[in-house]
Amino acid sequence: MEYAMYKGSEFCSFSLKDNLGYYDEELRKQMRIESQTNAFTCNECKEYVILNAGPILPPYFSHHKGSKCTLQNNGESKEHREGRFLLYLLAKRSFPKAIVRTNTVHENGRRTHVYIEYRDTKIAINYISSRLVIKDWEEKHSFYEKNNIIDVWVLNIQSNIHIDSKNVSLTSYLTSSISANNKINLLDTNNKRMTLVQFLPRDGKELTSERVFNQKSYKLEEMNLNINGEFYSESEEHKKLIQKISESQNNINNVIIKEEESDNKIMEYAVISESFKNTFLFKTTNMYWKLPTLIGTSEEVKKANARRLDYFIQNDNEIKQIKQKERKEKRILEMKSYIELRVHALDWIENSKKKMWR
Repeated sequence: MEYAMYKGSEFCSFSLKDNLGYYDEELRKQMRIESQTNAFTCNECKEYVILNAGPILPPYFSHHKGSKCTLQNNGESKEHREGRFLLYLLAKRSFPKAIVRTNTVHENGRRTHVYIEYRDTKIAINYISSRLVIKDWEEKHSFYEKNNIIDVWVLNIQSNIHIDSKNVSLTSYLTSSISANNKINLLDTNNKRMTLVQFLPRDGKELTSERVFNQKSYKLEEMNLNINGEFYSESEEHKKLIQKISESQNNINNVIIKEEESDNKIMEYAVISESFKNTFLFKTTNMYWKLPTLIGTSEEVKKANARRLDYFIQNDNEIKQIKQKERKEKRILEMKSYIELRVHALDWIENSKKKMWR
């Protein structure tokens, strides 16, 4: 299990790792010490539980030997827990300001593997690793529809998933019922990759058992989930942006890159046009970032944009010097989260005064 009570509040073991799956070593050390002093208790039976935070399995809580708590063994396989953990990290990465929980039990008693609440949007991600019981899926899907919850379904790419029904093929059922727009999301937990598959009609006919399809595999660390519950690759979005910029360069009044003497600092990084407003070149990765539109008065936004660009350039220069790949990726993620969480102009103005860049 991933949740335990700690000093009067609920603590999630998954939070010991950052959004790329690396331990916060200082926090892990602290919580291991707390575990040794019986600081964690089970939500269900109120017994003391042990924090397990090793290098192989996702961090979790376990009961002491001899416990009869119903939560101590829910029959979940190691592979399923790993898949659920990876999807939890992906959700946290995609929605840094959202409430993200794992193994959420709803009022109908059904469990959602990863549940996201972001503003007025609710998204439920479920991971299928071995067996698909149609009745269970239909009950879940019906509940989600009635409660305006977007449901997303991910399959284990390595398992031979069995559908609990006669005369129903996996591909036919998934593309006609579970998936949106005839798409299937496949997760490879061993290699940490996601494959997106889209099935298409053959020769313009309706979808049948004979299908052609497009599929592409991506590193899981570059995947995101959008507000509509669709997975996408950041690198693919970057390519599309570059293509749009390239196409727009044919009209010099539409896009100007780098060559402007009036403000060398901005023009070195910025793509200037209404279409790509607040889009800057992050030289470390040679990718363009579209930053959130700031909230505030016109004067506040003007000052805050200048402070934010200073932060952007400062971090770009620092991160470029980092040689270790994991450390560099962690810094980029921290920078991205810092920027996305600060959408009010005053956040940048006040933080600039305090020199609180990180």
